[in-house]
Formats: sequence, C-alpha cells, structure tokens
Amino acid sequence: RSLLISQARPLVAALVMGACVWFLREFLSGFLNNLTLLLVLACVGALIYGLLIVVLMPEFAAKFVHRAPSED
Repeated sequence: RSLLISQARPLVAALVMGACVWFLREFLSGFLNNLTLLLVLACVGALIYGLLIVVLMPEFAAKFVHRAPSED
C-alpha cells in the first residue's frame, strides 16, 4: 500500500499529461501531417510532464536543477 501511495503524484502527472496530449491530438490531427504531429505531441507531453513534476514534487525536481554559484 505504501508503494502505491508513494507513486500517486507521478501517476497523476502522467495521467494529466496523457489527457492533454490526447486532447491536443484530437484538435491538431486535421492540421498537421503524422510526423509533425508526433514531434509536436512528444515535445508538448515532455514539457507538460516536466512542469507537473516541478509543481507536484518540487523536492524531487530540485535535485535536477543545477544552480550556478553566485558571484557575490
């Protein structure tokens, strides 16, 4: 049970990202060819998932942010 609870936030992020990509695909499929649509959806999906991880799991995302040393 604790394993499932610990994976809830990444699962929510993945579900929201999947829903956004699906809706975007439905909207854009008539305007773009298949290859362009695939590239757009992959980029948008990665961006949405990354943003959701930053919002839902800021302590985890902070591990991957490298800050330049301040020059004070």
